[in-house]
Amino acid sequence: MTTWAELEPDPRMLAALDLAGPRPASGTSEKRNWGTRFADACATMFANELRQAPELNKLAIRPNADGSGRESLTGVGGRGKKKVDVIASTLSSGLQIALSLKAENFADKGSFGKNLMNRLYELQDEVRAIHEYQPRAYVVGVLFLPLAATQDRAQQSSFARSVANLRSRTGRSDFSSPTQWNKLDWSVIGLYGSGDVGDVAARGAVRYFDVGSAPPRVGRPAIDTTLDLDAVIATITQHYLVDGGELIDYAEPEAD
Repeated sequence: MTTWAELEPDPRMLAALDLAGPRPASGTSEKRNWGTRFADACATMFANELRQAPELNKLAIRPNADGSGRESLTGVGGRGKKKVDVIASTLSSGLQIALSLKAENFADKGSFGKNLMNRLYELQDEVRAIHEYQPRAYVVGVLFLPLAATQDRAQQSSFARSVANLRSRTGRSDFSSPTQWNKLDWSVIGLYGSGDVGDVAARGAVRYFDVGSAPPRVGRPAIDTTLDLDAVIATITQHYLVDGGELIDYAEPEAD
């Protein structure tokens, strides 16, 4: 079984980290600016991968491959237009898929949990705004955390806490119910090797954890309980097709 220490870097995540630049060791504004560049690069990474799915080739996906087109990411209409990190839409039907990306990239006094709830509240507000505009839009939450967040606290790591809190905000069962418009349709946590001193994983190594799965209270999740980016894109595509009635499992007929 592959371990985090043996995991090869994902070149797509390496490219996102390279675009963000060297990670600052200090400075609030420097860290914020780094986080913005990293988020933009990750949004482009996801959009590029969604564009590779043949089943989604009729959708207009933004941002563009070169990172442009971000100015058109107004997936939420009405008053006070709100930008969404990644959108897939059609001219006739509007927003179909939306990805909202959040991250807590730097520890504060050894913990990644200081601003965690603020990130999740922001995410929840965005999801409600999207679903109020387009109730049938399939909305995915992606929270990025450095791998060190799995071992930053003795009783419950920031990663485990993130899974519990993001899970409670995920899983709509009724598209028409306004009480569920603040819920994501699916969520994952992207654990990545940051390249910081002492990191177990290589810089750019990344795996995605489905928040419906059981995390360790403290420690790294086993690799076989996680997904790579290709599997994340395949899951998003499958859910979108099932919801649209374009994909169904068939059973064998009665024998003659």
